[in-house]
Amino acid sequence: MMIDAYTHAMPSCYRDVLLKLGIQEHYFLPPYLADMESRRELMTQFPGLKSVITPMQLPLSRDLPDSTFMDLARIYNDGMAEMASKYPDIISAVVACVPFNNIDDAMKEAERAVKELGMKGILLPCNCQGMEPSSPEVMPLIETMAEFDLPVWMHPWPIASSRPFVPNSGGWEMLADTADAMLHLACSGIFEKYPNAKFVAHHGGAYIPYFHTRLKSQYFWDMGAQGHMYDPEFVEPDHTVPYMYYENLKKFYVDTAFYHHCAPQIRACIDYFGADHVMFGTDFPLPSSRELAPNIESIQQMGLSKDDEELVFHGNIERILGL
Repeated sequence: MMIDAYTHAMPSCYRDVLLKLGIQEHYFLPPYLADMESRRELMTQFPGLKSVITPMQLPLSRDLPDSTFMDLARIYNDGMAEMASKYPDIISAVVACVPFNNIDDAMKEAERAVKELGMKGILLPCNCQGMEPSSPEVMPLIETMAEFDLPVWMHPWPIASSRPFVPNSGGWEMLADTADAMLHLACSGIFEKYPNAKFVAHHGGAYIPYFHTRLKSQYFWDMGAQGHMYDPEFVEPDHTVPYMYYENLKKFYVDTAFYHHCAPQIRACIDYFGADHVMFGTDFPLPSSRELAPNIESIQQMGLSKDDEELVFHGNIERILGL
């Protein structure tokens, strides 16, 4: 059995509304995003494969009334819930879209999505014009999801990023936004206040599993220091709290969406986060459906124990979603 923990979908009803509003950011996206019949046909090539489907971001860069974003989120979530009811053979769970521009509205829609539609979490941008999941104004929404004991899926998105997006850069800026969001959440106190808070970071946790030793020796080591480190009167900080924050990074769940054959990257994630926090996830159908096979093969060829392979392929996502 395999559950792809990070895939995307877009109901046709939502896309039609976007086009009526003159918004065409999603005009050239792949057909598997909305066409579940074609998606099911493709997935039959991989016996036992099901998906958790997450939304694309709302058009957060557009100057639209708050009520429009709320309407779009409701249309999106209703459409996703309908998909899940029609295609239970290929969809294990659905993640909700919330209007991140207005946190009160986001909390209302998150509650509706979970309680009325049976959705299993929400998706938030890693950065939207400077506001990210660790921002003080967002904390009530994060606390709500912790109380539901459901995860927050974190997703970078070029049109919502605080950084200028460089075309054909491989999403470098998006990965930086993901790493920043993870660092800020680790130091926010949310894990101490809500030990069951859960976050799913896209693309293997970005830079974290590769640069964590440097982060520990500089980013966290310098927290609380007084004066310049080369000053004779430099006061070294008490490292107890900063290193506790460093350990919080290991509480994130990450996927395997590195694209193509990626066993070394997945190994780095398992070595750092642990096999119980790494989940098979491909970003399907982005950038193309061709990424499914090599991602599966990469995990199967790593020589993981049977127990660890089952955790990665389905056990972890089943546990955190209560499937």
